[in-house]
Amino acid sequence: MIDKTLQVKIKATEEFIEYWIKLQDLYKQALGEKEKSKVNADVFFSTKDMVNLKFEAWMDVLRFSTKEKFTKGYCFYEIFSLEDIFTVSDFKKEKIADAWENSFIFIYGILARAKKKKTRLDNINGFFYNLKKIFNRGGK
Repeated sequence: MIDKTLQVKIKATEEFIEYWIKLQDLYKQALGEKEKSKVNADVFFSTKDMVNLKFEAWMDVLRFSTKEKFTKGYCFYEIFSLEDIFTVSDFKKEKIADAWENSFIFIYGILARAKKKKTRLDNINGFFYNLKKIFNRGGK
């Protein structure tokens, strides 16, 4: 049995992971610069806005309600709420670092559960396929 909805969720999650990793890389680049480059900060913020839209679309694919989006996605919103990279306090930087970690735990948890479910469905399909072959051959 092929679950098309499940396949869409897996694909959307894998795509979102790519965007999320890229955003984190841009954040680290902009934050780690010795000379505060407005160019890299601008690239980060424009990418952040695009990834925010991708996040909302991904949440819709996962069929999360508005309440679930907020409660499960709090770590994402912590990052999306960044207004300035260079004037962020050390406390806020730690909070953002925790948000990145929690967001990856959340994303990979979703992906792992979806892939596990797909494996279970694939195994069931294999079982029924073999059962059908046995019945079609008359038990031979």
